[in-house]
Amino acid sequence: MIHNILRKVFFLPTLSLTVLLTGCDFYTGFPQMSGSIEESVKKKVFIREFIVPKNPYKINDTILIDIKEAWVENHWKYNKSGKIIFYPGYQLIIICNPKDIKQYSYSWTIGTVDGPNFRSCAKDCIMADFKELLKNKEAWVVQEGRLANNTKPKIIGKFELIKK
Repeated sequence: MIHNILRKVFFLPTLSLTVLLTGCDFYTGFPQMSGSIEESVKKKVFIREFIVPKNPYKINDTILIDIKEAWVENHWKYNKSGKIIFYPGYQLIIICNPKDIKQYSYSWTIGTVDGPNFRSCAKDCIMADFKELLKNKEAWVVQEGRLANNTKPKIIGKFELIKK
């Protein structure tokens, strides 16, 4: 009796999960991003580099961001043979000093729910996706708090990038 219960509760779900995961190819199909401009160039996904007008970039009296690198690259992923393939759109990746974005998405965010918005991609990185290639100069609003929690965002500054 206990043996049958254990088999139903543990063995069958574990076996099902193992079969499911064995059939999944986690390496292919998922969107990828480069970790640096150098890597982006090496992978041949790099499009252009951006800089801030003044580094560190001052958003308001309390937010300063030291930008290490900022670039746009094609959206890309690996196919089943391990080759890079592009898919529609572009991604802007910004590498920063980790302490400068520690409170990112908790106390402030770049962008709005209705427009382009940036998300964390690592402890030292934020990124955004775009359908169109960025212009030579771009600017986004910076709002207080999380994107999802703000129906009427409190704008606390702006974030600008210029093509290098």
